[in-house]
Amino acid sequence: MNDSDFVTRHRAPSTDFTRRRGLPFFNLILFLMNLLKSAIQYELDTFYSQLADRSIPQRELTPSAFTQARKKMI
Repeated sequence: MNDSDFVTRHRAPSTDFTRRRGLPFFNLILFLMNLLKSAIQYELDTFYSQLADRSIPQRELTPSAFTQARKKMI
């Protein structure tokens, strides 16, 4: 998933996922593989808490940011 060829094949326009943002391609794929079970905001908070090895969830992204990043995938 970190392979640049894989990212190039699975992004919509060539300009998507080129800069380091809050939800890079690798994290988006991992989050989607996590299978959402509850509200998106709760799942995002929990996901990023696990990535940062924190016990208390903290807001990193909004559901809108997730939706916009997901829209950029093919």
